[in-house]
Amino acid sequence: MKKPLDRVTEAYYDQVGLGFGEKVRNRIHWVCEQAKGESILDIGCSQGITSILLGRESKKVLGIDLLQESIDYANEMLNSEAEVTKKYVEFRTANFIDFDFEEQKFDSIILGEILEHITDTERFIKKATNLLSDNGRIIVTVPFGINDYFDHKKTYYMQGLVDLQNKQLNINSIEVLGKWIGAVFVKNEAEAITIDRKQIGQLEDGFYNLERNLLDQLTAAKSQKDRLEKRNNETQTKLKEKTNEIDELNSTIEELNKTIEHVNEVNENLKLSISKTEDDYNDLKSLFSKQESDNNSKDIELKQKELLIKDLTYKLEESERKNELLESEKTGISQKINELTQEINVSNQNAYDTQLRKDKRITFLEQKLADFRQKDKKQQNQLKKLQKQSEKMQTQNKKQNNKQVQNQIITLQQEVLNEKKKKVKSDELLLEAYNKEEKLLKTHSQLMKRYEALKTSKLGSLTISYWKWRRRRFGGKTSGTKSN
Repeated sequence: MKKPLDRVTEAYYDQVGLGFGEKVRNRIHWVCEQAKGESILDIGCSQGITSILLGRESKKVLGIDLLQESIDYANEMLNSEAEVTKKYVEFRTANFIDFDFEEQKFDSIILGEILEHITDTERFIKKATNLLSDNGRIIVTVPFGINDYFDHKKTYYMQGLVDLQNKQLNINSIEVLGKWIGAVFVKNEAEAITIDRKQIGQLEDGFYNLERNLLDQLTAAKSQKDRLEKRNNETQTKLKEKTNEIDELNSTIEELNKTIEHVNEVNENLKLSISKTEDDYNDLKSLFSKQESDNNSKDIELKQKELLIKDLTYKLEESERKNELLESEKTGISQKINELTQEINVSNQNAYDTQLRKDKRITFLEQKLADFRQKDKKQQNQLKKLQKQSEKMQTQNKKQNNKQVQNQIITLQQEVLNEKKKKVKSDELLLEAYNKEEKLLKTHSQLMKRYEALKTSKLGSLTISYWKWRRRRFGGKTSGTKSN
């Protein structure tokens, strides 16, 4: 398990609580008061606050700690100090037992909350004693009494500190600092503190048992409190559930009451309707006798209406048949529209293919043009080379006046003339390619404009559809025309 970082500097500046900060300051100030001499060793310096406070008083301090993280923090705090303080303080990551101090001696050695983490304290104190100068002192602070921390290996009362005395090291003073106890050990001190070990042991045993019982009671009380809180939370949850159920039942009751009121209202309306219906029935009954006499005349009217209904039914059926014919014609027109649309799409695809072929042709001509230019460049280079050779031969002719050289010059001049003719021919081919390319581009542009104008006009669309239909029906120019 990784040891947690001791935040003593943060505590000193009240960053972990005001009350705790005051206790930490009192303890650290007591340690600084007891650190006598000019050379100080701060073992387990943690975040370095004690070393820095002593450095501010121009005391030479070496602070060591096992944790690199603590030393990094201490150096960061030291960097914010004045330059005059920095030269007195040094922090190093080291294990006190195996660190080589060479011949260095210290006037004071600080063991702040260190011994409770160590099992072999005698070995630790012995090395610290050997590092002290004459009349040097060791300042020790440890937690007073029980402190159930996972890394604490010992519990200290007064007797535990008294037992650290040896032939070279004696206690000079002991101070109770709240939950801590501090002791100052002096090397080669003439008079040592003597305490009745038996009485002190009995007293500290009593302290231990009392404190242990109190801590056990506190732990039990805390466990009981946790159980009660858990039970209370469960009760609150159940109560909340019951409250929700009651709310749902109340809502249901309200809905039932509304339903009952609605049913009562419907019953009243039914009663009124029944009463009205009875009145209407009586009125109809009184009229029935009168209507009975009119039935014969109404039968005749009824037959006429039946004939009229049959006539209208026949006309309706005729109208439905006409609608079916119209729907059939509509379907045919839709199919024709789809065919024309498909033909337009095919025409667009053909135009796109034509454009693609023209683009390929233009790309081919551009490549051909590039080849002509490259060939022309080579011819120019060769021409320059021949001209240089000709000039060189003319220079030699002036010097030697050799007839053979003159013949060579004439030959080279003829070759130069031939190369110039080839270049002229190449330029003519290049110009011809330029003209063809210009004509193709111009023709392509005109065709596209005509096609776009034709495609977007109603007459043009009908014309394209007509010629496509005629081509399918009678064939193209190459296949000849067919007679009907």
